[in-house]
Amino acid sequence: MLYQNLDIHGAVELHEVEGGVMPYRLPREVYEVHPHLMEHTKCMVGMELRFVPEGEVKLTLSARGSNYATVFYGGLQSGEPLQHITIPSTPTTFTFNPPKMAKHTAHLTELYNLPYAHNVVRILLGNAPVIVHAIEGPCRPPQADEVPQKTGIFYGSSITQGACLASNILLWSRRVAEALGCDHFNHGVAGNCKLEKEFADWFAARNDWDFAVLELGINMVDHYDPEDFRGRVRYMLESMHNTHPDAYLFCIDVFCYRGDLFNENMAPPFRRVLEEEIARIGSDRIVHIPGLDILPNGAGLVTDIVHPGVEGVIEIARNLTAKLKPYFA
Repeated sequence: MLYQNLDIHGAVELHEVEGGVMPYRLPREVYEVHPHLMEHTKCMVGMELRFVPEGEVKLTLSARGSNYATVFYGGLQSGEPLQHITIPSTPTTFTFNPPKMAKHTAHLTELYNLPYAHNVVRILLGNAPVIVHAIEGPCRPPQADEVPQKTGIFYGSSITQGACLASNILLWSRRVAEALGCDHFNHGVAGNCKLEKEFADWFAARNDWDFAVLELGINMVDHYDPEDFRGRVRYMLESMHNTHPDAYLFCIDVFCYRGDLFNENMAPPFRRVLEEEIARIGSDRIVHIPGLDILPNGAGLVTDIVHPGVEGVIEIARNLTAKLKPYFA
């Protein structure tokens, strides 16, 4: 979504506030029906501010709290002094220029087939809501051939949204998408991946995605009946497949978590339901991926024994990329 000469990637709405705009990552048709999701709507995780500087550019931002962001030039993380920026609660102006070693970064981008043009500034935002006040100076939004040609949507729990991560650049959704040469939208909703009809209808109606990765089950195993889960899975998969029959839907069931490690036996019925519903539809475009194939043990979890830490996220990204690559050959 464009604001002035800035592409706010991942924004679905822009709301005027306090001398600027605040991006929302979930749409009105979702958060009006489910107002408890407003916190996730304003969360910036997975969102990026993108532009191509053609001279000195000044970008003025503020945050509701403090937002720790990481700067990339194309597929390469920026070096000092703008490796990271902290966006404070008061409007603050950050200065950007074209890459200093443009010839060399362009060469590396071509040599390693990195998915973004070397001159595209990408500011990977953290969690706190951000307000964009202004962008000034010679710049433009990225062109279509300067960003990946395919985009995936990643929907899931806090594990998809990035809970417990040491850095915003560790999102496994981003790491997988870029390893596949693709862009991505992160639609993780911590504690609330319950496959509501409004999410299914929103995904189905959109035309801005080429594949979907759906991490399903963990937010329902303790509080819902497997048959309730079945109905929601059926509606979401059928809705998305009917409107996007050629798009792959990669469906991951529950990763290894404490229920597996301490014999609580809560997750297996939900894993079976997802596998059965995919088999019932019978399309080679809907692919079941066992979560235990992607995160098979608890060694990479944090101390709540649910969320992956740094090592767990790296393992998820590595194993899921290996699973998906044959579909992108």
